[in-house]
Amino acid sequence: MGEVPQEGPRAVILSVGEELLDGRITDTNSAWLARALRELGFEVRSMRTLGDRPGEFREVLETLAREQAPPRAVVSTGGLGPTADDRVRRETAELLGMPLVEVPEAASALQRSWLRHQAPGEPPSWYLDQGRVPAGAEILENPAGTALGFAVEAGPFLLCCLPGPPREMEAVWTGGAARLLAARGAPGTRRTVLYHIASVPESQVEARIRDLLEAEGALRYGIQASLSRVSVAVYARRGPEEAPEVLEERLREAEAEIRRRVGSWVFGRNGETLEGAVVAALHRRGET
Repeated sequence: MGEVPQEGPRAVILSVGEELLDGRITDTNSAWLARALRELGFEVRSMRTLGDRPGEFREVLETLAREQAPPRAVVSTGGLGPTADDRVRRETAELLGMPLVEVPEAASALQRSWLRHQAPGEPPSWYLDQGRVPAGAEILENPAGTALGFAVEAGPFLLCCLPGPPREMEAVWTGGAARLLAARGAPGTRRTVLYHIASVPESQVEARIRDLLEAEGALRYGIQASLSRVSVAVYARRGPEEAPEVLEERLREAEAEIRRRVGSWVFGRNGETLEGAVVAALHRRGET
């Protein structure tokens, strides 16, 4: 396989909201962002869930900036709404020593939204906060909601603050955050492929691939069990200086090894399902 590529740029995901800590809402954003960041070549080093305690968001950012090997990107979700406990924009501005500034287009949209959905008259300042960002930050438009996202240089890392509702978070990511982070990442240097297995327990699969699970290098392996299947994950990476073909070569090598060891149990890859595999097998045999 040649020399092991260096670790990619690091990223940290922060999920903000007391409702996450007390179990009222399940955090699906972190898993979604982890996959998206990996596609951009980042190594996600940690995911942290924060409550709404005043100063907590700022404290975490300050701690990350002081680390010996700080992340290159920090992506947060939540804490951008209009209520008193939504403190992300304000604490980011305080951290940077910058004021919050109003985005005129966003302010106009919020005024229209207030009249349409809330009450007649001018919207209160706290509602208009959704259209304010720290001075110097890049605006991340939110086509699916009212709260703006933003991105700003915060010491050693780029901080991207996204709204919490998953539909809004995904829209802001796709509309702007992904482009900014791609410039900090290493797109095309990492791929993950899943191989799905049915009818045998995790212990039998692990017995055949245990040495692979313990190995470190340009190819890493993982295993995960659910009620309906066992999945073996292959994580492949290449160095930025290596040719793109190297990544595909490593994946082909990994697939050959997986199929040599557990191939008779594998029914599909990635998004393929057992039901789909059964239907495909019936079609091949001319059966229904």
